[in-house]
Amino acid sequence: MWNRFSWVMEAAAIMAIALANGDGKPLDSQDFVSIVWLLVINSSICLIEKTILVMLLPPPSLWMVLLPKPR
Repeated sequence: MWNRFSWVMEAAAIMAIALANGDGKPLDSQDFVSIVWLLVINSSICLIEKTILVMLLPPPSLWMVLLPKPR
């Protein structure tokens, strides 16, 4: 679930907090919350995809039966 998109989005979230708090302005967390929300959605989609893939794959014991024997 930690692909390049996730790493870039985490860096963007950190930069949004760091850069938004300059010049004595109050903290504007809309960008940070939006980016974190996108990360949660992305992680949820990845988890659902992996769960579906695991459910569709045959168990490892069946792999030995299905794989061709080396000669």
